[in-house]
Amino acid sequence: MIETLLSNKPLLSIIAYSLCSGSLLVMNKMLTIFLDPALIACIQFCFAIVMILMFTRLNYLTIDKFTPDLLIAYSKYAVLFTLGVFSNMKALSTANVDTIIVFRSCVPLLVCIADTVWLGRMWPSGRSLGAMGMMVFGAIGYVLNDPSVTSNDDDADDDDADETSYFWVIVYFFAIAAEMVFGKMIKSGISCELSTSVLLTNALTLPAMSLLSIMNNEQLSPLFTISPPVFFLLVASCLVGAGIGFSGWWCRGLLSATSYTIVGVANKFLSILLNIMIWDKHATAGGTVALLVCLAGGTLYVQAPMRVVEGEEEVDVEMLIQKNVNELGSSSSSSSSPNPNPNPNPNPKPNKQ
Repeated sequence: MIETLLSNKPLLSIIAYSLCSGSLLVMNKMLTIFLDPALIACIQFCFAIVMILMFTRLNYLTIDKFTPDLLIAYSKYAVLFTLGVFSNMKALSTANVDTIIVFRSCVPLLVCIADTVWLGRMWPSGRSLGAMGMMVFGAIGYVLNDPSVTSNDDDADDDDADETSYFWVIVYFFAIAAEMVFGKMIKSGISCELSTSVLLTNALTLPAMSLLSIMNNEQLSPLFTISPPVFFLLVASCLVGAGIGFSGWWCRGLLSATSYTIVGVANKFLSILLNIMIWDKHATAGGTVALLVCLAGGTLYVQAPMRVVEGEEEVDVEMLIQKNVNELGSSSSSSSSPNPNPNPNPNPKPNKQ
């Protein structure tokens, strides 16, 4: 049984990604009590970069040569990743974990559309549409049970804080959806080592995140006055952050964009459990029920099959994805040729990990 489990790469990637993603959300929420959001992200990025370079030096990891196509593609992804991480951190500093999970659960609504338009899949089935309907109703039910929304408190500062919380959560919603789709395009259209994907993501995101930290007047001094438990929590978050980088890109390479997004929704059950155990500031009983409905809808979603043209084989998804990567600004010269197969050396299968 253990050998069967170890040979099932998609399942292993899902388990690894779920453990990292479910715990990192709560860790970062705890850290935002003591440190500024972008500063936490910058520390985690630096840790991942140093770790990858160190293991590469020791010949445990391999880094691909940085070609123009590779750098351009990951630079664009880094913009979306920066926006997603920063908005997530800002939301964590002002909103409770449950609120973020609800909006995260609705991300498949956008991703499934992109899966159809850009990634060659059919429209969702009736079951999947029903599942997405559950996610929408769950999200609406949560908002209606959110004390910060339903309260009649006239405190202007509280109202401003609530508006800020939902602003950053909404930004995170759209940023993570775009990141999921474009990340799948890159992983399927450009072949590279897993460590290369993680290194480029962190290295290209670090400058932008540092700039956002400076623009928001975040203070570095609290970093030198944190207590030992907070320091160990920060180190643990760096380890988990590096883990989510590797497991996330590994999982993304083996699953469709929507399926990968659904995994990100389902693993939030761990976040909910940790959240209830640690804080008293979480959803009401009605809000928790709505949240579970939202997550249940996410887990009931069934991945749509690839589009098939009548009388033809299944669409060549790699060619379709590569075309869309080029249209989004890749400098690949092959995209301008009228010949449908202009490249004598097509990309190898991406799922070789």
